[in-house]
Amino acid sequence: MNPTSLIETFAAIGRQLFDSCDQAVFAVAADGRVVDLNPAARRLVAQHRLLACDAFGRLQVRRQSRWCEVADDIGRALQGGVSQTGVGGQDEGWSVLGFNRLPGTEAREPGHAVAIATLRPQRGDDDASLRSRWRLTPAEARVARLLARGASPAQIANTLEVRMSTVRTHLQHLYEKTGAKRQVELVARLLAAASGDATAAV
Repeated sequence: MNPTSLIETFAAIGRQLFDSCDQAVFAVAADGRVVDLNPAARRLVAQHRLLACDAFGRLQVRRQSRWCEVADDIGRALQGGVSQTGVGGQDEGWSVLGFNRLPGTEAREPGHAVAIATLRPQRGDDDASLRSRWRLTPAEARVARLLARGASPAQIANTLEVRMSTVRTHLQHLYEKTGAKRQVELVARLLAAASGDATAAV
């Protein structure tokens, strides 16, 4: 098989995987414009509930009752390779929209850089399992879940639309209730709890 045929074959396989994925997947440019989206993403945008495109084709997410642009999150992914933001609110629960730089694209060329965005709905039992394991409040469980998914305290404050001082208070309670001494240890315990590890609370 010649190199051109091989590249076309892999491109066709990639397209098939993209289109058949159950998760909503978007390809977005550095300025937030949607370059491509799979059928699952197209359905979400059509519902105009959690995700939408503005008049210029830029991806927007719904947080609580307002629509927010995601250009900053895309920029962080293009610079550092990964980023994420919360989507949703108290009524419909929270989901995480994760951004990853598409391999082969360069952050030095903003006009050509592309990130892949994937919406990961939260499982209904995520908060419940964390709450029951360490007797967390609902707010503490939300902070714990976002922290375990790699969000910084500043990103948690932005996602939950609370002050940094509130996030710090919740984090202090998480340290006390889980017995963790450092953030890396806290995250490890939260991840172990999410995977069902019975030793996570020890």
